[in-house]
Amino acid sequence: MKPKHCIKDNAIAPKRAARLTVMTVFILAAAHALAGESRILMGPYVSSVTPDSAKVMWVTGRDASAGSVAYAGGKAEAVLSGFDGRKEVLHTAALKGLTPSTTYEYEIVDTGSDGSFITAPEPGNSVKTLRFIVYGDTRTKPDRHRSVSEAMANEKDVSFVAMSGDLVSRGETWRAWEKEFFTPGRSYLRKMAVWPVRGNHEDEAIFYRELFDLPGNERWYSFDYGNLHFIALDCYAKGKDRDAQLEWLKLDLESTKAEWIFACYHAPTFNIGGHASKWGAKDVLPILEDRGVDVVVTGHSHLYERFVPIGPTGKKPLIHIVTGGGGAPNASAKESALLEGGAGRSALHYCLFEIQGNTLTMVVKQPDGTVIDNMTLVKKDGMYQDDVMKKSVETGRARELIDSSQRK
Repeated sequence: MKPKHCIKDNAIAPKRAARLTVMTVFILAAAHALAGESRILMGPYVSSVTPDSAKVMWVTGRDASAGSVAYAGGKAEAVLSGFDGRKEVLHTAALKGLTPSTTYEYEIVDTGSDGSFITAPEPGNSVKTLRFIVYGDTRTKPDRHRSVSEAMANEKDVSFVAMSGDLVSRGETWRAWEKEFFTPGRSYLRKMAVWPVRGNHEDEAIFYRELFDLPGNERWYSFDYGNLHFIALDCYAKGKDRDAQLEWLKLDLESTKAEWIFACYHAPTFNIGGHASKWGAKDVLPILEDRGVDVVVTGHSHLYERFVPIGPTGKKPLIHIVTGGGGAPNASAKESALLEGGAGRSALHYCLFEIQGNTLTMVVKQPDGTVIDNMTLVKKDGMYQDDVMKKSVETGRARELIDSSQRK
């Protein structure tokens, strides 16, 4: 017969095992909870790229460690910042001492997340070929956005992506940023820097400004890549803010020496289908025309439109493009003699630009690779090639034709 104390010990063994099991489950659950807080919820993505620096950013739940980013130049420690009314945190690692026009791979230490980006060419460099994408209106339909994003990610040597606004359906809804923008856009965000502009669906732009690290006041700003000067404007600045933006725009354009100048904002100045918008026609457009802007890229209407060259008589015209096919429900396209090809296109798409010296090309693609438009501009002595100049329509006349067609 076994000793009584052994019988007693054997009797309580299952209870101890049960307690240990409960403790183990509790510890594992706590570990999983902490891991869930530190798991990357949005990103990584890259912002504020210059010839010698960049910022790698990602969002987690609360996290005791800010983390770090390893790259060819060493390791950059991240800093933490919060979001309005939220417990999540933003990690921002500033990478410095980089080489212009160079592809850098990076890894967020101890997370398994990595990515790459291309630093900007030095301002004024017209030798390096520059490739970039502009698209917009990615809101509401994540699966549609994902199809565009994955196609963009397959493009080679793209330095950055500029967004013409309406990244999400409700900028004040935190969940929308993960669901509609960062998750479906993950494939290209890991490869290319992103430069957004504010759309009407970004609301008061609180999360928009907290999520992205942009120059200046972040609502309107500019940056340079080689011989490209790129301007982002805020269509929803009002009163004194609008006046301040106009003054800033004049000074910014006066100070640039770049060969190519782009302006990007959300609501179009010229637009046939969709919202038929004409934002900035009286105050912004004259500044863009007077100071030599080449291409204006907008969104808002969920379709694609490229207008014939429009500008003042005797001066270099502007090329106005509406690109709102990033994922939002399609808008109906319409016919017009002012549109290249005679009509807009109601389709998911993105615009791929390439600049090589005094030549700019654009190819507009659907997610399956179908090309729906292409364009070549060659600049000489401040003008475009003859076939482009011959199609130019005077600004006032273009507005009259649009207004007349919309009254019918």
